[in-house]
Amino acid sequence: MKRKVIQLAGKTLVVSLPNKWAKKYGVKKGDDIHVEEEEHKLVVKIDEAGIGGINKRVLDVKDLYIMLNRTGGALYKAGYDEVEIIYHSPEQYAILRDLLNYTCMGFEIMKHDKRTITIKNLSDLHSQEFDNIMRRLFLTLLSSVDDALEFMKRGDLKGMEEIVLRDANVNKFCDMCRRILNVRGHGVLKKTTTYYHISEELGRIGDAYADLMGFMVKNDVKKADEDIINLMVDLNKYLRDFYELFYQFDLKGLENFGEKSRKIRDVIEKRLDSTAKASSNRTMIMINNYFFRIYLLIFNMNGALITANI
Repeated sequence: MKRKVIQLAGKTLVVSLPNKWAKKYGVKKGDDIHVEEEEHKLVVKIDEAGIGGINKRVLDVKDLYIMLNRTGGALYKAGYDEVEIIYHSPEQYAILRDLLNYTCMGFEIMKHDKRTITIKNLSDLHSQEFDNIMRRLFLTLLSSVDDALEFMKRGDLKGMEEIVLRDANVNKFCDMCRRILNVRGHGVLKKTTTYYHISEELGRIGDAYADLMGFMVKNDVKKADEDIINLMVDLNKYLRDFYELFYQFDLKGLENFGEKSRKIRDVIEKRLDSTAKASSNRTMIMINNYFFRIYLLIFNMNGALITANI
């Protein structure tokens, strides 16, 4: 939208606030608001404590089964405070119950009528909490992938199963980050979108490691060859390099990240070529595909990171 700039008393320049926005957040004459300069932009914000009203949604999930889990998660990440869901089978309820048990931090079922549940958010997350939760997301993921490597070295299938279960914790922190960014945004405007992308990719990286562990358990892969172990070591270091670059960004570190990226990609592509020629080894082909997926997810965060820091 456009606003005309008005000049008062020959010095002060004034611009009006959108009436719809002011009414939504209860802004009235005499209130203090925050105005932040970001190069050619001015960002106008009110105190989070002053944000009133409950963001509600009613949803009939009659036609959802396969995508019900993702739809429920999207309602959480979108920032709703209260959701009334109309379901039509015990199977649908079980999906929703499991979703709330494993993710959607702060969402609880407050009312359960026949075929209707009312879910409310019981925790008020503020944008100031984002940095702590984002770091927790990183550290939880790094801990899981380091343990996955140790379990792989030992051929510990029970440990690998544990990594699959621990992925739920990664997803919880990932969803919390995205919810805060959707509802509150980041203090630095351009970091709202870039950090959303990075937090989403971190969740996908956790999923990829969990899928790799699940595949090895399912196929009883107790002994991984030395090349696989070494590649896993490199991928874990690569992820940790991104973590360190995220918190201490500099161009030299970025260039080192790019150099490591090329080396890892070359190794994986050679493995993919060799296993494709020996196509009878399906297990090895799948493991190499998981490695390539993990590599791409880590590498593809670089664009958002550069944009956030340049």
